[in-house]
Amino acid sequence: MNTTENNPKTDRQFYQLGDDVLVAVAKLLQVALLTGTNAIDHFRTIRMEADKHILHCTPEFQAWFDRSINQLLEDAQKIQAEVVEDNSN
Repeated sequence: MNTTENNPKTDRQFYQLGDDVLVAVAKLLQVALLTGTNAIDHFRTIRMEADKHILHCTPEFQAWFDRSINQLLEDAQKIQAEVVEDNSN
């Protein structure tokens, strides 16, 4: 069965996840594991749009996601620097 086309028997639409969505899911799972937070809550933040029956992250979601990851990394670096400084005293 071709999942990228309409199903004429049921009139349903089928979609596939684009690579960008799969990358976002993987990164969100990593964030959840590293922060001890609920992965499902992170997955709910994903916003997608269809392009020829392939779902892609919206540009707005991608921009927000990139900013969030960068902020998380900056915060982690600050915490690491504070720990190193405290341990050197």
